[in-house]
Amino acid sequence: AASGSRPTISELADGAGVSLWTASRAISQLAEHGLVAKERTDRHVSVTVVDQVEVAERLAARTAWPGDQEITGYLWGRNAYDLAARISERAAEAAIDLAVTGRMGAAFLGVLGTSSPPEIRCWVDTGGQALSAVADQLGLEPAPQGEANIALSADPWRVGTHRRSNVSFGEWTAAVAHPIRVWCDLHGEQRGIEFAAQLWRAVSHAG
Repeated sequence: AASGSRPTISELADGAGVSLWTASRAISQLAEHGLVAKERTDRHVSVTVVDQVEVAERLAARTAWPGDQEITGYLWGRNAYDLAARISERAAEAAIDLAVTGRMGAAFLGVLGTSSPPEIRCWVDTGGQALSAVADQLGLEPAPQGEANIALSADPWRVGTHRRSNVSFGEWTAAVAHPIRVWCDLHGEQRGIEFAAQLWRAVSHAG
């Protein structure tokens, strides 16, 4: 927690948007592997992360980009930042929960590369619709990988869209996934490990 206090399982469940039972089960599994420690006080159980890196690496491995469904398409933009801002704006107008992730998400969070990524990766909560229908609502022109500049992955468990936030870079503002989610998704990209290391340092210092 920002105050330095240890969160309770109930607080973690609320923050993650899951049931108390789901959070308790996940924490117990992490505790069995020595990754977190639980301490009971009165009726509450507080949690302390013992190995933050290992917890994050497990999250990256088990929820890696992309999800089970992915679709690519093309959208015009002046540059990669403009493209991320445009897809975010279109999602907001269509009431679609979307979060930019990967290298473009990292760029909005201040981790810059010498060149722009070939595609903007976005998690989308389809709300039960077909991913292709969501792509149509966002105005994407169908395009195969190599010609596409947007990649969408369905996010039924909200691993990418949960706790996203609007982040500005210069004149552009995009809906960006939580920094830890962006860190997880960087691993599958070119030079992703390098960018992930820079982002981890930034996130750690901010925390």
